[in-house]
Amino acid sequence: MVKHKKVIIITDMYKQDSKYRIIIVLIIAVCFSISTLNCFAITESISNPYKTTTNIKPGSIVSLDIYQQNEVVAANTTNEQRLVGVTVSNQQSLLAVNNASNTTQVVSNGISNTLVSTINGPISIGSQIAVSPLSGVGDNASVGSKIVGIAEAPFNSSTPGAISQNIYDSSKHLHKIYVGYTPVLIAINGNINTTSNGGFID
Repeated sequence: MVKHKKVIIITDMYKQDSKYRIIIVLIIAVCFSISTLNCFAITESISNPYKTTTNIKPGSIVSLDIYQQNEVVAANTTNEQRLVGVTVSNQQSLLAVNNASNTTQVVSNGISNTLVSTINGPISIGSQIAVSPLSGVGDNASVGSKIVGIAEAPFNSSTPGAISQNIYDSSKHLHKIYVGYTPVLIAINGNINTTSNGGFID
């Protein structure tokens, strides 16, 4: 957290004096060369407020509501074309713009802990994360999926905090999946053409 504050202070100096430009570049370069995790705070993004009438957990993937202006709902495959981003708490946002009541903060870029599941197979580092049939929860991208971003860490049944859930597929077959959080590099994109890692969603 202290490193985070130092970076912000130097960034403010950057606006006043060009001689600090080299310092900023060096600090960021050193941080990434030592450890990406040690500089996780640098990846925090500016979030924007959206109205919500439901209790949406931080890390949920959200889309614009089709009926209400500037309001978001948990994203799933029925509303993925209106995908906005991932919800974060005020503490997770570098700058929460217009932090009003009855709103949730949403980021559309940067790295954010995101709700994911193994409904489409275990997630690996570098896996493309997409909107899934589970509202607010991402999964491994499949053909034609709406992309949320790229997984920065794996997620599977052994991931700390992973919770098992039993769900039925369209053929009414029971499956055990795992749901939890993993850091995702948010990059809202169009549909893709890829394959999954062995889940049961077609």
